[in-house]
Amino acid sequence: MWDNKWRAQFSYTWSHSYGNSEGLVRSDNGQSDAGLTSTFDSVGLMDGSYGNLPNDRRHHFKAFGAYAVTRELSVGLNLRYGSGRPKNIFSYHPTEVIAQGYGAESFYTPTGQLVPRGSLGFTKWVFYNDLSGTWRPKWGREKLGFNVSITNVMNFHTTTEINEQATGSGQTPTGAYGLPAALQTPRNVRLSVSYDY
Repeated sequence: MWDNKWRAQFSYTWSHSYGNSEGLVRSDNGQSDAGLTSTFDSVGLMDGSYGNLPNDRRHHFKAFGAYAVTRELSVGLNLRYGSGRPKNIFSYHPTEVIAQGYGAESFYTPTGQLVPRGSLGFTKWVFYNDLSGTWRPKWGREKLGFNVSITNVMNFHTTTEINEQATGSGQTPTGAYGLPAALQTPRNVRLSVSYDY
């Protein structure tokens, strides 16, 4: 609650997302076309599919705060610290022909060993740190505001997703398995002007 001087909030969330389908999309293989994923297309594709889902980020700490330095100037800080994403390995199905037609989509290693979904640990924890400031000068009659917001102030480059495909076309190893596929968004500064009427 804002008392015209400061406010703060802290929260912790524990959650566990598991099963054999992420839902309308499948982010572990990059299928973002809603309702058209490879899930359930073949019995072989479902081998080892039950486990920690891609959006299973088990722990989240959040802290938000704002402080009025003066009647005209206020600053805000948003901190979030969350656990990483489950890791998988995808390769060709060793025996099921229909699943093999989908390429490196099965929960198997290149040598044919079944590795259940999300059983290879997690990516690193990610620390989000954002800072903002607002100046509402008296001569603007508290309607005019100049704002600056900085996301990822410390400019961390934490890996948020890894390449999970162990083989490419022709069932040959890609050499890219385990390498970063997505990183934390780098530092970003945004300036804006607002006017309330």
